[in-house]
Amino acid sequence: MNALTAAYPRRRHPGAALRAIARAPGVVADALSGRADAARVPDADLTPEEIARYVVASPRANAYLSVEPDLRAFRTGDGLLTWGASRRHAFVAGGVHARGDAARLLTDFRDALAGAGYRKALVFPVAEPERAALREAGFRGLCVGSEAFVDLEGFDLGGKAHADLRQMVNRGTKRYGIEVVEVPRERAAADLAHLYAHWLAARPLEDPMALLIGTPCFDRAAGRRFLAARAGDREAPVAFITLTPGWDGEGYGVDVMAREPGAPAGAMDVLLTGAIRMLQEEGKRVLSLGACPMAERTPIPGPDKPLLRRIFRWLYRSRLGNRLFPFESLARYKDKFDPRWEPVSLSAWPKMNAWTLYVGCRLWGLFGSPPLVRLPGASAALQRPETQG
Repeated sequence: MNALTAAYPRRRHPGAALRAIARAPGVVADALSGRADAARVPDADLTPEEIARYVVASPRANAYLSVEPDLRAFRTGDGLLTWGASRRHAFVAGGVHARGDAARLLTDFRDALAGAGYRKALVFPVAEPERAALREAGFRGLCVGSEAFVDLEGFDLGGKAHADLRQMVNRGTKRYGIEVVEVPRERAAADLAHLYAHWLAARPLEDPMALLIGTPCFDRAAGRRFLAARAGDREAPVAFITLTPGWDGEGYGVDVMAREPGAPAGAMDVLLTGAIRMLQEEGKRVLSLGACPMAERTPIPGPDKPLLRRIFRWLYRSRLGNRLFPFESLARYKDKFDPRWEPVSLSAWPKMNAWTLYVGCRLWGLFGSPPLVRLPGASAALQRPETQG
């Protein structure tokens, strides 16, 4: 732990005991399963800037997860996949970056994993048009949530649909004098690192959702933009977000959303609406507010798994499930923007079942620090962001 994060002691997660119980089956399985030989999977050894050239063209903004540190890159003439692993389980983060035949890229990757001793591979995120290529490569898909999009043309705060958002924005700007500024990349670490460390220490979740939500990457922005909220006479920002580009430069996605525990009410609402207005002025087309795990805001695309769907719905609605992760409150917050919702899926090889979903949730960090291992070719050990330094 570095000096910065040592200054902010962590809160105990309200579901810590539940998380410990949920981790137990995976810990036992790890002890019995042995390890795959990751060195047998070819590594592309790309720089963050080279990977960014792939992901900025992606039809999504959370493809920027591929630029996170400590992932390996698998590349063929058909495209790029970036991945992490836990013993015999591999997880593709950032989706499929196809330049040619996506099914062939996935098949080559699957075969390389199998030859190295991996027993499962998961891919996230998967948009509905991509499921056919994954199915052709032997992956099975399942809708695991919904992603919120703001179509920027014509968006404003008028009307009944935005009444709650408008109220919070007015409160933040008029009562607390909150303003939105873009922080230059070269100033991001100096201006925002303390806020990020403080937010991590204060939030109830022990870890960011690994392979699902990125880190600020202050030292390797690779196209990220940093927007901060300043309030009145306060010298330091009270909240910030990172924006990651996608859609061939026509849109952005919100990744990290960090705020001081004592930030004025409406700070994040002002910040997000400020981002929307800025992107409108730049002529952008879309802003993704990110995925909401387990949320059903669209019809469920088939084929579905009825038993797993019942488990998802219970997790989403139950008090117990929301002690693991704030499923309901996250989706309700994004509802304030009256977004366009689209289904988001997880795909798995060789099959999709309850254990596969458990493995995925564990790699995401739903049950605590994800059990990711260092892979040959990765630049540094996977660490919790607050312990890097």
